[in-house]
Amino acid sequence: MKRVLTVLMVSLLVSLFAGCAAKTTMIENRVENTVTYTLPETGQFVTVQLGDSYTYEHYMERTFRGVDVKGYLFMDDSGSAILVSKMPREKFEQLVRRKLAIPAKGIQALAPRTIYGSKFCDLVRAYVVTVENDVVAAVKVKTLVDYTEECAKWTTLDDVMAAEMELVTEFDTSADEAITLTWH
Repeated sequence: MKRVLTVLMVSLLVSLFAGCAAKTTMIENRVENTVTYTLPETGQFVTVQLGDSYTYEHYMERTFRGVDVKGYLFMDDSGSAILVSKMPREKFEQLVRRKLAIPAKGIQALAPRTIYGSKFCDLVRAYVVTVENDVVAAVKVKTLVDYTEECAKWTTLDDVMAAEMELVTEFDTSADEAITLTWH
């Protein structure tokens, strides 16, 4: 009987440790304008490469919408900022206030998306890749300081596009040129 209990306890501990090992966080490495996140168990990785016009400012830690956001902050001369970050999928979904419509298996990229933040009068473009239960994101933000009066009238991205389509197109194009994600 003791032998059966010992075998059961060892099996339970092995499965518990295996479950913990499966939740290992991604390893991150930054070299100049390149940040790579690797999942050690599978070898899957996401690399974010930023254009030369961006320079590394600092590692940022901030709470936003009740979520601790940590990542590498890059800036350019025009006042645009790019944050490169990773976090657990559940925290990312809490941050963006919606569930991702793709399963938490393997590695998958979502289409880039632009939103307008009326609170701070800024355009935000996000590039997101999911890796198992983690999310890697590169987010470009540009505050529209030259549009103070217009910002009071705009509440959605559609409002901004109706009034300043070229501004949004230029922002999206510059983000697409500045941010390159690769994964495997």
